[in-house]
Amino acid sequence: MVHGDNNTAVGLGALKEANEAGINRNTAVGHTAATNLTTGASNTAIGSRAMTAVVTGDNNTVIGESAGTSILGGYRNTCIGQAAGDGITTGFNNICLGSATDPSAADAENQFIIGYNFSGNGDNKVSIGSSSGYVWNSYTV
Repeated sequence: MVHGDNNTAVGLGALKEANEAGINRNTAVGHTAATNLTTGASNTAIGSRAMTAVVTGDNNTVIGESAGTSILGGYRNTCIGQAAGDGITTGFNNICLGSATDPSAADAENQFIIGYNFSGNGDNKVSIGSSSGYVWNSYTV
């Protein structure tokens, strides 16, 4: 049974551990999507095994099979694509677009990665490409 307010769980094991009153405004669709979430708010996980590790993260959006699977307490991450952002644990403000895209580190911040099977090149950078060719650009936040 999902506790808290305004939560939606669709799929076997989706929001399974959501048993705290402080878990609010989360959506999990897919087999074991956000299954370990206990105190996070305003997360969206769509896809089989999407965001399965998250325990306390807030404002994360992941779409795709196994997307964001390692996010534990990270916040404001957006990951779209199969296994996109699956290397993030405590990072924040990252955007991963494309299958198997990840920031450069598990605790990365402010990285924007677009491509396929590709990791970013550091915090506050935009990275575009694949494992065989890429470009990146630094920016100031």
